[in-house]
Amino acid sequence: MLTMTHWFACLWGFLGSIQTDTAFEEMGSVMDDTSWVQYFGYHDRDSTDKYIISVHWAMQTVSTIGYGDIRPVTTLERLVACLCMAYGASVWTYVVASVCGIVTSLDPHGTHRKHVRSSVGWGTSATPTFTRNECAKAARLRCH
Repeated sequence: MLTMTHWFACLWGFLGSIQTDTAFEEMGSVMDDTSWVQYFGYHDRDSTDKYIISVHWAMQTVSTIGYGDIRPVTTLERLVACLCMAYGASVWTYVVASVCGIVTSLDPHGTHRKHVRSSVGWGTSATPTFTRNECAKAARLRCH
């Protein structure tokens, strides 16, 4: 997850640095095609600050929190943000599925018992299931 966040931050910072507009500095206002760096006024920050800001954005995107304080401004940034969100969601899905698989495998006997019961037909809605106490009670009634 940290590696993915780092790569997303590098990509996000790179997008902000390549989409510079000289007219932005001349006019002193925000243009429609300026990058997120210029739009939010981060163009005068050093590379370390821009990287930390990019990590902040990437962490929000990967964790699906999305505060909205740093957002895509250009069409290219929106496209990259969508791809990052889709990839981040698929990684989260993989992580959650892996954890569920680990938790399921912690009780192999219970899993095997459930598998056998379902393959035999026990425990389905067509056949009633009984608890251990109900089975013992039924056995005692048959003996009397």
